[in-house]
Amino acid sequence: MAQRLSSSSSSSAHSGAAGGSGSAKVADGRFSLRAKLGAGSFGDIFLGMDHWNDDHLVAIKLEHVRARCAQLASEHRVYKSLAGYWVDRVGIAHPPVGVPTARWFGREGDYLILVIDLLGPCLEELLTYCDRRLSLKSTMMLGIQMLHRLEFVHGAHFLHRDIKPENFLMGIGAKAHHLYVVDFGLAKKYWDARLSSHIPFREGKPLTGTARYCSVNTHLGFEHSRRDDVESVAYLLVYLHKGRLPWQGIKAQDPSQRTTRIGEAKVATAPEVVGRDCHPVFTRFLRYSKSLKFEETPNYAHVRDWFKEAVLHSSPFQPTYPVNTSHSHAAQQQQAPSSSGPVSAPTTAERDSSQTQQPQQAQPAAPVPQHHNTIDWIFDWVERRRQQLANRNASLRSGHTQHHRVSLASHDSASGMQPVPQQGVPAASAPPSRGSQPTGAAALTIEPINPTSNSTAPGRSALSAPSATGRRGSIGSSVSTQPAS
Repeated sequence: MAQRLSSSSSSSAHSGAAGGSGSAKVADGRFSLRAKLGAGSFGDIFLGMDHWNDDHLVAIKLEHVRARCAQLASEHRVYKSLAGYWVDRVGIAHPPVGVPTARWFGREGDYLILVIDLLGPCLEELLTYCDRRLSLKSTMMLGIQMLHRLEFVHGAHFLHRDIKPENFLMGIGAKAHHLYVVDFGLAKKYWDARLSSHIPFREGKPLTGTARYCSVNTHLGFEHSRRDDVESVAYLLVYLHKGRLPWQGIKAQDPSQRTTRIGEAKVATAPEVVGRDCHPVFTRFLRYSKSLKFEETPNYAHVRDWFKEAVLHSSPFQPTYPVNTSHSHAAQQQQAPSSSGPVSAPTTAERDSSQTQQPQQAQPAAPVPQHHNTIDWIFDWVERRRQQLANRNASLRSGHTQHHRVSLASHDSASGMQPVPQQGVPAASAPPSRGSQPTGAAALTIEPINPTSNSTAPGRSALSAPSATGRRGSIGSSVSTQPAS
């Protein structure tokens, strides 16, 4: 019989894991709690280790069985539904891209425990690290991944209902460029499978989610639908790009009154005001999200095309950090003539004086600018690497026939055998040889030559990214934004 965590032992596990002096084991000793990562209304979350899987690091969420708003069991059911949603052609279910895998769920003493994959920092932490503002390119590329995650969750007939930067986390290791959506405690089905219809429209519903990012319809008490998740993503992207929203800073005596004032501010604020001093794509996306009907399916791909167009117009292959051009500007001013009139030849006295002067020291080169935005650096490298691989593959395909050596061997007429035409080689692919043709029939022999100029050096991965310290780490080949269907 596995050792169960009682109420007292759970309290000691909390204090021991938070202080790092000890660890508690759950699930028949499979998982151990190491350090406390955070806490919230749902409970506490700890860093743990999976001893049955080579001490793999995991995240362990604890919720008391007598919690006022129990959400952990519902969240586990959503994770299980999403994990079994992607089925390949053979019929094997795979974990989706951008959603962590639930590894174990159960009860230990007075606590419900959910074990999921360990992820990296959330978008709120990265926004603070990047001076409270993300560039247009980083925001758009994150928005593309958000819409992919939202489309996947909605495709499984679930609504997230709690869109906020704390619920979007980056991956770790080789998936550090993947965006993950977490915290499905408030998720809800919007499709009735028994009736094969959308849930009905209702009024007078309480507000669900975070007041800063929830939609106007949610403030008005309308039933939540897919359009509300899309509108919340629009507010979140504006927040990531500008660092704040117009209704931030509203103060009230109690939380309910503050929520009411935030809703009034959202109703009174036009989309142009929300997206002021931003790219027009933010206002366009916000207007589109507000125009959706209750049961309407959002056009996720169309909005992603808007984001991709905005990224292309923002010159994704240009550095997003400020470049110091003072040296080049000063050099252009020195080279420019002082007057618009004709330049006369120097006199003898001027030539003698110039020879006696000390040689001017070379102006120091401009310092190499560094990225001020970690997300920008990752996305810059990923896009450049994708473009390099695409160009390399295109050049190999276009120059496939140019890298082949075509040798023309004369048929030995003394053998007495009739020439046999080679099968499978079209006449257009055999260019005529220079000079006179031999009297005997010719047989084409095509020998492919493997080009070595584009080959990857042994021992080095073609998808390894240089880190900021000069070392190479594994970031991945591309930003994976869509699960395989």
